[in-house]
Amino acid sequence: MLGASTSRGLLIGVIVGVVIIVTAVVCLSTRQLETAHTKPPVSVDAAMSAARDFIGEPDMKLIQMADAPVGGRLCYEFASPDLTMSFKVDKESGAVRGAFFGGLDKKGTLVSEQEAVTVANRFSRERRFAVPDVEPTVTHVGDEDSQFEIYLIDWQETRAGVKLPPALQVGVNARSGEVVSFEWPETPGLPDLSARVDRDEAVSQARAKTPFAAKTVDAQLEVWPTDAVPRLRWRIELTGLTPVDDGFISRTASVIIDAKTGEVLETHVR
Repeated sequence: MLGASTSRGLLIGVIVGVVIIVTAVVCLSTRQLETAHTKPPVSVDAAMSAARDFIGEPDMKLIQMADAPVGGRLCYEFASPDLTMSFKVDKESGAVRGAFFGGLDKKGTLVSEQEAVTVANRFSRERRFAVPDVEPTVTHVGDEDSQFEIYLIDWQETRAGVKLPPALQVGVNARSGEVVSFEWPETPGLPDLSARVDRDEAVSQARAKTPFAAKTVDAQLEVWPTDAVPRLRWRIELTGLTPVDDGFISRTASVIIDAKTGEVLETHVR
């Protein structure tokens, strides 16, 4: 969609040549998903037709790219020959799960966050995407000096203190106000939301993996959508200082821990 202590979970604006990242997200490998989806009922030709129908261009030429996941769903990916547009089509259902429409030109004045949300809401209604009854979050990516500047709008529900995967994420050009991308994971089912590893234990493990003394710690239970079976996990964000010759430098770390087994899944230190 998609604060620093929460997982956006998802990649939006799945762009051939331009990847928009809200926070560091590590996707499940396509190979792992292929083991769960060995016989896709949707053919390549049918998936291409779905992409063309979605954009309203029945004669649009598309080329097949490598398969790619959207949430826990394995998708065909197609792109225009000039790589300015791309589409991800669910191998099982034939639904278009993500697209990049181009249109990153930085022309015009900056539109407001509220205007961007209005555009994204209209897009979700027109495409009949089901979203939870929550206020969407808005992340401003880029600035006047960057190559592109967009708003990412996420609809993400919290249930029983657990942050669920984004239901929909829409990218809006911050200058033109046009939709440039979307991802609609529609995560297949949820795991048991009761953690066997409590917060204190998860934080203790995260501190042990962090090469600096953390001064602040934020812990969030979340469902990680990019597994064939979604996983409940702790995301621990830590900040602190590391001494250097002329003083201190600020450090941050993100540690991901399986909330059922206590296994440390990822550690990122910056």
